[in-house]
Amino acid sequence: MNNLIKGIDNIKKAYDTHKKEKEKARLEKEAAEIRAQQEKIAAEKEALDKERNRLLGLSDKEMMAELIFAIRGFYNQVHEIEETQCSISSRLSEIEDRLDSLADDVDSLEVRVYNSEDD
Repeated sequence: MNNLIKGIDNIKKAYDTHKKEKEKARLEKEAAEIRAQQEKIAAEKEALDKERNRLLGLSDKEMMAELIFAIRGFYNQVHEIEETQCSISSRLSEIEDRLDSLADDVDSLEVRVYNSEDD
């Protein structure tokens, strides 16, 4: 009986140890992900600071040119988004038409099944 209790205690200890190791591994992985995110944020902040300092050093004419290029870039992005939206809308319409057709086919099959059961 004593051996059985010791065996159960050993199993509990092994389970607890395994559980703690698994939790430790999860926490280490989470910590590594957080460190990676912090490094990414620090790099982005550094890039933004460099860009800010570059822009602050520009003359008024240079700043206007930068603004024009930025606006053109935004316009191009908006245009691409609108094209993508049209494409998605068209595909959605096609899918809805196919779904309607499939629903009609299912209704037709149900009618045939019920009619054949009546015979």
